[in-house]
Amino acid sequence: MQEGISGKIAHFFINSKLTVLLMVALMIIGVYSSFLIPREEETANQCADGGCDGWLSWCESIGS
Repeated sequence: MQEGISGKIAHFFINSKLTVLLMVALMIIGVYSSFLIPREEETANQCADGGCDGWLSWCESIGS
């Protein structure tokens, strides 16, 4: 049976010792990128002031 391009790529990653290093590096990049996502500060301030009583009030504040 002939091995296609996807089979060759899979064979390379199965037999490579760099696969674990690549997975760890991509996990670190993913965790780092989650810290780069900006936070929604306006909603947090409304809830801290006692003006937030759940998801519905947040949705209504966005609509106005």
